[in-house]
Amino acid sequence: MVNEEILTSLKNSLERGEDLQTAMKILINSGYNPKEVQEASLFIGGATSYLEQKPEEYFTMPNEKKFVKQKTEYKQNEKIMHQENVNTKKSKQKNSYTFEIFLLIILLILIGFLISLIFYKEKVIEIFNKIFNKILSI
Repeated sequence: MVNEEILTSLKNSLERGEDLQTAMKILINSGYNPKEVQEASLFIGGATSYLEQKPEEYFTMPNEKKFVKQKTEYKQNEKIMHQENVNTKKSKQKNSYTFEIFLLIILLILIGFLISLIFYKEKVIEIFNKIFNKILSI
């Protein structure tokens, strides 16, 4: 059975002066089944070498082509961003290591100060007493 919509579209295109192959391309690009379009063209009376040469080739709409192109560009951009993220993570790790080393040095200084306070607590208390006595006597 020939699809009546396709047949009507082909007839209308021919009446407007378009070539049969051009009308077939338009219908295929519009989403109609290429085999049904070919059947309708045979019914009208024109066998086309266009579809016979490439029966397995399917045409995509121009919007779909842009979408595929955008999708591949998106994947490429995603790879680039991933590489940039890896590089920034490495630099952040270097920065965090230097910050951690700085904090470790401060911690060691504070621990050393605490240990010295424990060993010299009597002298530290005497120093604080002298300071407070001078402040209170003023």
